[in-house]
Amino acid sequence: MIADLRPYPRMKDSGVAWLGQVPEHWGVRRLRTIVDMRVSTVDKLSVAGEVPVRLCNYVDVYKHDLINNAIAFMEATATPAEIERFRLRAGDVLITKDSETWNDIGVPAFVEQTAEDVVCGYHLALLRSQPRQVLGGYLLRATQSQPIAQQLHIEANGVTRYGLTHEAINSVLLPLPPLSEQTDIVRFLNHADRRIGRIIRCKQRLVNLLKEERGAVLYRAVTRGLEPTVPLKSSGVPWLGDVPEHWQIMPLRRASGPRCDGPFGSSLKSGHYTDHGVRVIRLQNIGHGEFNGAGHAYVGVEHYATLGDHSVEAGDLLIAGLGDSRRPAGRACLAPVSIGPAMVKADCFRFRLLPGVLDPEFAAQHLTATAAVASSVMTTGATRQRINLQAMAGRSVGVPPMLEQISIIRHVMDKTAPSVHATKVILAAIDALRECCQCLISDVVTGKC
Repeated sequence: MIADLRPYPRMKDSGVAWLGQVPEHWGVRRLRTIVDMRVSTVDKLSVAGEVPVRLCNYVDVYKHDLINNAIAFMEATATPAEIERFRLRAGDVLITKDSETWNDIGVPAFVEQTAEDVVCGYHLALLRSQPRQVLGGYLLRATQSQPIAQQLHIEANGVTRYGLTHEAINSVLLPLPPLSEQTDIVRFLNHADRRIGRIIRCKQRLVNLLKEERGAVLYRAVTRGLEPTVPLKSSGVPWLGDVPEHWQIMPLRRASGPRCDGPFGSSLKSGHYTDHGVRVIRLQNIGHGEFNGAGHAYVGVEHYATLGDHSVEAGDLLIAGLGDSRRPAGRACLAPVSIGPAMVKADCFRFRLLPGVLDPEFAAQHLTATAAVASSVMTTGATRQRINLQAMAGRSVGVPPMLEQISIIRHVMDKTAPSVHATKVILAAIDALRECCQCLISDVVTGKC
C-alpha cells in the first residue's frame, strides 16, 4: 500500500517557505477561511442557574485521538447559549490552546459522534469545518502533521505557561486539496494508521509481559530472598506477607536520617519555574525503581533559599506520595549521580538512609515491588492515592543483612538484564513506527507523495 505511493505529476510553488511545492491543483488557505473557530469559555466551576453538562477538557484531548461518548467527561455546568455554541458535533476537531509545555500546544482530536450534553472545555479551541471547504477528517490529519503543528508551536507565547491567541490559530496556513481528494487522503491515512496501530499495540503487549516478568522476579527476590528453602516467618504486614526468618521488620524511619516532603501551597508554583537553577523533582520523575530524567523543571537559587530544606543529593531515596492504579503511591527510586542541585516538590519525599542499615538501591526496589499492595492499605483519597510523609516514614519494610541486600540487587539486575534490553529494543521500534506514521501523515497532507 505505502510502497505504491507516487509523486504528483505536476507541482507548483506554494508561496510558503516551509511548505515548498504542492500539487498544481491544490490551494493553500488560512484556517479562518475554511473553519468556524470557537474558543470555549466553559470551565469546571459550577454557577447557580446553569445547566449540568459534561466537559471535554484538555486531558481528554491529550489522551484520545478520537473523542466519543465512551470517554468519562468531567461534570460541569454551562448556560444554554454556551451549550448551543460549544456542544461537540461529529466531525469537529479540537486542539489544545494553552499548556505548561510548548509542545503540548495544538494537540488535535477528532469528534466521532454528536453528544447532546458534552461541551468543549476552556483549554481548547473547537474547529468546525465550513461546508464544501474542508472535511473534519482531513483537518484532523492536517493538524497532526509536523508542518502545521510547528506553526502553532512557534506562535505559542508565554514564559511559565504557553498559549495561542485567536489570531494565531486563525492564521495557520494549510494545503487544501479538492474535497474528493481529501476523502481519499483520509481513507488512506486511516487505513495506514490502523495497520501501524495494530503493530504498535502488539509490541506494547509484549513490553507489558516483559514488565510483568521483571516485576515477578523483583518481588520474589526483595520479599523472600534468594534461598528458596530458607525458613519463613509471618511479617504481620499485609504487603510483605511471610519473609525469611532472619530478616528484620522495621519502619522506614528507623533506617533513615533526615527526610522531607516538598513545599506545599503557594510557596512553589509553576510561576516560580525558571530555565535553570535548582532542579525540581516532580512525581513524573519518580519511576518504578528508576529515575525518569524527562521533564526538567527548575527554580531560581534566590527563591529556593526561601523554601527551607527540601534538598536532594545523589543517592537519596525518592518516594512518590501520590499515585494511582498505574503508578502507585509509594513507588521509589534513587536520585542519580548527575542530579546536581535539586529539591523535591510537594507529594515527593526525600529520605537520606543511614549507612549500614538499608542499602538505597535495595530500599528503592523493595518499596516499589510492594507499593501496589501497600498503597491500597495506607492511602487516603477516593480517586487518587495519597500517603503523607509521616505515614511513609512508618511504612514497614523487610530488611535482610546488608551483604544479602547487595546480593539480591545484583541477582535482580543479572536476571532481568535480557528483559531490560529486549524492552529497550521494542520501545525503540515503537518510536520508529510512530515516527514513520508521523512522516507519512506529513508527506500525504502536504502533497509530497
